[in-house]
Amino acid sequence: MATKVPAEYLDVWVDGPVTDFPWHLWTDGSTWQVREGEDFNVPASAFIAAANIHANLLGLTVKAAKIPWQVGVGGQIILFRFEKRDEDDE
Repeated sequence: MATKVPAEYLDVWVDGPVTDFPWHLWTDGSTWQVREGEDFNVPASAFIAAANIHANLLGLTVKAAKIPWQVGVGGQIILFRFEKRDEDDE
């Protein structure tokens, strides 16, 4: 069943979900590198999914690639860049 919540909850999500990630810095068009276990503590695929959600909220796209890090130890490096959406994508 649905639950009533304070109006402020919606305000947070309209502006984008609250996270520990500095999306406001990362959406500047630069290419960024983050390391699993150091910069984020979720599966790499979840980080990329969160980046895609944030990109959509801002009308952007995100290109991302996962590469192995510390082979045999686990963890991955993610390279990513937020870009303006092509007019053809709209």
